[in-house]
This record gives sequence, C-alpha cells and structure tokens, in this order.
Amino acid sequence: MGNPRKEKLLKIIQEARTLVEITERKREYQRMWYKKNAEVHKARTRANRKRRHKEWMTWKATLSCTECGFSHPAAIDFHHIKKDPSNRAVNQLVKDGRYSAATEEIEKKCIPLCSNCHRILHWKEIK
Repeated sequence: MGNPRKEKLLKIIQEARTLVEITERKREYQRMWYKKNAEVHKARTRANRKRRHKEWMTWKATLSCTECGFSHPAAIDFHHIKKDPSNRAVNQLVKDGRYSAATEEIEKKCIPLCSNCHRILHWKEIK
C-alpha cells in the first residue's frame, strides 16, 4: 500500500480539478446562452426595471409631507429621524434598483417630507 496521506491529498486534488472543469463548462454554457439570447434578456431586464420603477413611483405617490401635507411624488424626500452611520441613502438604493431595501429603510427610519420642509428642517438643525 502507498502512503495514505499522499493518496488522500491526490484524491482532494482530483476532486478540485473536477469542480474546476464543471465550473468552466457551466460558465461556457452561460456565455453561449447569453450570446444567443442577449436581446431577449436585455429586453426582459429593461421591462422588469421599468415595472419596478413604476411600482415605486405609484407607492411614493401615496405619501405626503408629514409637516405640511403636500403630496406630489417628485417633491417627497425622506428624512432620517435619527442620525446614524447605519442609515442608508434612500436615493442611492432607488438609483441602484434596490426598491425593497429603500422601502424597508423608509418604513423603519424615515419620515416623508416635501422638499421645502426637508430643507427648512435641516436649516433649523444647523442654526
């Protein structure tokens, strides 16, 4: 019989090579699939983004300023009630298409304010 440690090491190396080969075949299949279906994939992605953005804007249209009651979605900002390093910028989450994360951040940590009331509130904080 040979050295059991060496045999075990050779077996591990062979299994690693097999996994690498499987991964490479999978990547190649994915590349070929995308090459054949790129336009369909891009169109589906655009449609999903557009649908999710529309849902976001519809939801945002239901909100109104907690100070004055103004309710146009273009003018609604989200103010973090508590300043905290863990606060995430809602506008960046929305820009990145992370609408669920943005909604969660708003519901847990923010209040809706119109642009004017938001600026006035920050101006008062500075004073």
